[in-house]
Amino acid sequence: MMKKTIIAVSLLALTNAASAIDGTIHFSGAFTDAPCEININGSQANSSNSVSVNLDTWSTASYQNNVGATTDLKPITISLSNCPNMTQANIRFSGAVDATNPELFAIDTGVETASNVGIGIYKSSNTADIISPNDRTVSIPLTAQTGDYTFYASYMTTGSSVGEGAANADVTLDISYE
Repeated sequence: MMKKTIIAVSLLALTNAASAIDGTIHFSGAFTDAPCEININGSQANSSNSVSVNLDTWSTASYQNNVGATTDLKPITISLSNCPNMTQANIRFSGAVDATNPELFAIDTGVETASNVGIGIYKSSNTADIISPNDRTVSIPLTAQTGDYTFYASYMTTGSSVGEGAANADVTLDISYE
């Protein structure tokens, strides 16, 4: 009986090995020396490719004991021009992630900075449509090598006691093309 069991197990192993499928992964892509020109809210990126967006100043008292509360949404219109001859630009926002809420970008730390606040970037004017840091890509269709899209940003509380101070952050805009 033992020999029959070993033979059956051996035949089963041979059957599974024979059904393996080989495959190929083909990678494709390109590099371009002419990325899109970027204009954010009517301001062209300066020589360091940086544009400032003011999220305004808010009273800490208005946000106490209200975790997840957001300030008014600020539109961020990204206009792309003189892009490579592609059909779409894929936008990804990269930056430090808030330690309490991983869907938010962390504000700078240090002396005289706010506490229990992060920055949310949204695909639409609906705060449920949040774009997680370093994660979600949004595609902007390119027509005649141009395209634009309006994102939104706001502060969001991450704790019940919001501390006063500066609430600044740097978020990198990464663009790839298809």
